[in-house]
Amino acid sequence: MKELTERQKQVLQALVDGLTKSQIAVRLGISIKTVAKHHHNLLVKYRVETRAQLIAQAVARGDVAVDILADEDISVKEEIRHITPALRQA
Repeated sequence: MKELTERQKQVLQALVDGLTKSQIAVRLGISIKTVAKHHHNLLVKYRVETRAQLIAQAVARGDVAVDILADEDISVKEEIRHITPALRQA
């Protein structure tokens, strides 16, 4: 896969963070149309068809940071750490 541009990395991280295209546009100071184009290019680069598949691939490859759990959820975090390497090999 080709290297991601800095802007694609920002858009991808925002998608993983759960932001809508409108929210991403505001956060990055770009138009919604530009966000949509970056999203499309990311789908092509990752060879996936949906946002969910894009996020799953990005997480599995370690291309994004995911911090969806509170610090007290250590057992769940440990389970994710064990699962993630298996996903990367898939």
